[in-house]
Amino acid sequence: MRSPLRRTFATVAADIVPEKHISFLLNHALHRNVTDSYIVRQHKALAVSQQRISDAIVEKLGTTVEEILGQVHSGTAMTFGRPVPWRTAA
Repeated sequence: MRSPLRRTFATVAADIVPEKHISFLLNHALHRNVTDSYIVRQHKALAVSQQRISDAIVEKLGTTVEEILGQVHSGTAMTFGRPVPWRTAA
């Protein structure tokens, strides 16, 4: 049985990030062709795509992550009380 959450994630992602990123983020096997053998996963690019998808899902929920999760503690004083985004420093 396919997970409804994975389907929702993929559906939202389809309009905003490259198809290959969706496959990587869902940990799916790629449809192999000659070009695919040259592609190396770029973790920074995947993190940006993940953040865009997360932002779109939260926007569709019509609320904020803070309202859903409450106070978030990431383990450091620097980020106490704020969710740590998927984004990496530019």
